[in-house]
Amino acid sequence: MKSTVTQPETRRPYRMKARSAAAEAASVRILHVARRRFATMAFDHVTLGAVAADAQVGVQTVLRRFGSKEDLLVAVAQRRSEEIRAVRDASPGGDPAKAVHDLVDTYERFGEEVLPLMAQENRHPVIAAIVQSGREYHHSWVERIWSSSLRGLEKRDRQIRKAQLIAATDLHAWKIYRRDVGLDWRSTEAAVVGLCALIVNRN
Repeated sequence: MKSTVTQPETRRPYRMKARSAAAEAASVRILHVARRRFATMAFDHVTLGAVAADAQVGVQTVLRRFGSKEDLLVAVAQRRSEEIRAVRDASPGGDPAKAVHDLVDTYERFGEEVLPLMAQENRHPVIAAIVQSGREYHHSWVERIWSSSLRGLEKRDRQIRKAQLIAATDLHAWKIYRRDVGLDWRSTEAAVVGLCALIVNRN
């Protein structure tokens, strides 16, 4: 009689790791495709079917990993926000020139995909929430970078100066310099630094 030897399932951990790696790779592809489509198309025109096809997965895979199209947009925005904040949060307070350099860097890298989203702010609550979150972050960033220049001012003067700095460093200001006027990157940076200096140093 032949004895039956039960082989240890040594391959199971490897199969599980392979499946996990494949799932992660699919998620990365989905996010990459969705990010590109949301940056170049109106939200209403993006379909999960098209995202799934470009990512080489099924629609059910997209739904299982990210949920609805709104949830997918939030995931894309979260990933982009983490990349932006990693740069801007590293800017030291009290060094506006370095902060503006880092700011313009993020605008150069992400501005073209954020501007179309901002243009749709009033069309969808999920987009409004994403844009508002970015707006609040920018306001707090300005307050941190120029804290020494804002400190000690009367309330009204402080509000005005902060508002001016917010406007001077806004993404739309970058758009004016780069798209409308046609300045290069370094000239745009110099323009923002100079305008902020005028705001801070005015009598």
